[in-house]
Amino acid sequence: MSRPPSQSGFSLLEVLIVLLVVSAATAITTSAMFRPSPAKDEQRFARDLKSMMEDARGSALRTGQATHVVFDPERKLVGLGDALAGAIEIPESVRVRLTYDDDLARPGIAFFPDGGSTGGTFEIERGDQVRHLEIDWLLGVTRWRDGGGLSNASQ
Repeated sequence: MSRPPSQSGFSLLEVLIVLLVVSAATAITTSAMFRPSPAKDEQRFARDLKSMMEDARGSALRTGQATHVVFDPERKLVGLGDALAGAIEIPESVRVRLTYDDDLARPGIAFFPDGGSTGGTFEIERGDQVRHLEIDWLLGVTRWRDGGGLSNASQ
């Protein structure tokens, strides 16, 4: 005597619908998690700017030739030389001002083969928070001087 087949379980269509719903929920959640925030943009920019200053100083020491970091506020870029090589973009959520030596042809900082620089300060502002990246004229070293404590940008 044979038994009739059981009707319990899920149909292929039901399984596919559940997988589709789970996939859609995962896609929405993942995109929300990786959306850039103004704070992260500021941190990345601050870290990249400090790194660019240190690289420019190292390049001047290695090559024996002055290296210029140029600030272009109209295009919202900071890069090396007039061609703005390796330029980093200033995020929309951030305002940047530079105090620099007026003798330079373009706003920026020049690093010299002896390790010194023209010196200056990048002021990075996001909302009501301000942070200063100071470039020492005598030694060419860069350091952060917090003035309101932007969210732990690279130190």
